[in-house]
Amino acid sequence: SKAKESVYIDHYRFCYDSCGSQIADQMIEKAVDGKDMRIIVDRGAHNKAYMKGHQTILDSPVDFRYFRIPVFLLDYLSLGQGTHRDHRKIVLLDRTTAYTGGRNVQDRYFETWRDADIRVTGPVVNDLISTFNENQFRVAPDREPVALKPVDELREAAARDTVPGLTQFYDKTLQVVPDSPTDDRLPIRNAFLWSIEHAQHYFWFYNPYTPPPAQVLKAL
Repeated sequence: SKAKESVYIDHYRFCYDSCGSQIADQMIEKAVDGKDMRIIVDRGAHNKAYMKGHQTILDSPVDFRYFRIPVFLLDYLSLGQGTHRDHRKIVLLDRTTAYTGGRNVQDRYFETWRDADIRVTGPVVNDLISTFNENQFRVAPDREPVALKPVDELREAAARDTVPGLTQFYDKTLQVVPDSPTDDRLPIRNAFLWSIEHAQHYFWFYNPYTPPPAQVLKAL
């Protein structure tokens, strides 16, 4: 509701329930007003009932795209490049504030399931913009990519950033490690391994999914 220029969402699942309809309605209203509103969701994460709800967004000025129809033979038999799904969860507001984590746009993620997101500002937002652009290029190569913000503007916005009731941490180092269906180097797993092996005093991680891969368990 506070976004003035743009909202970009790349999510695994976007359900048109009470949660999703509120977000969609606000984005539709802003898109009608000429703001840049874009949504990418994983096609395979939505059944016919979910997709029926998407029609309201598809009929609006919001740029709504499906991340490719899953190749089931590749997905479930691990042939070729393996997974061809979009499990990213990225929300970008005015290219200055971002949310990422494990929570989908669906009521159960705010009611019965325990999951979490992290809210970030500062230069790291440009890394999440680049990650969003990567998937946008896959689903709409002719679409204009989201422009990066000047780093000085991002630093200034982060210095002024405040959210009542939330503890915020300034001057911290953040790193975005994206993975993709065409990347066979396993960058996220390797980042975990490198971090664990080089930790001097502690290693903390927060993840809704367990157990870690065997190599990460061995490193721990």
